[in-house]
Amino acid sequence: MVAITIKFEYEGKKHTLKACLKNDMQTLSESKQNQATDLIEDFGDENRWSLVFDTDGDEMYEAVMYRDADGEMTTEVDYIIVWGGTGKDAILAEIDAKSTCKRS
Repeated sequence: MVAITIKFEYEGKKHTLKACLKNDMQTLSESKQNQATDLIEDFGDENRWSLVFDTDGDEMYEAVMYRDADGEMTTEVDYIIVWGGTGKDAILAEIDAKSTCKRS
């Protein structure tokens, strides 16, 4: 399993999100620790992919992740897109973030 922890600050609050992926890096794990609700391989930028965290609150967070020179998905976050509004379909902010990874 690959566990990616993403940390960022939004509206004065610190946020920590955790995504757990299977070792293939293309499937979300069913681990109870996993908070990610979707994995998007085709982000619309060949150098990026993303993880979606759809919370029970008013916002949804999308962690935009890097791909390496070979196009493989990495565990390094580029930035967070904060979605909100009716249907969570409006971009409220784009925020810098940091990520760490543990493999088991």
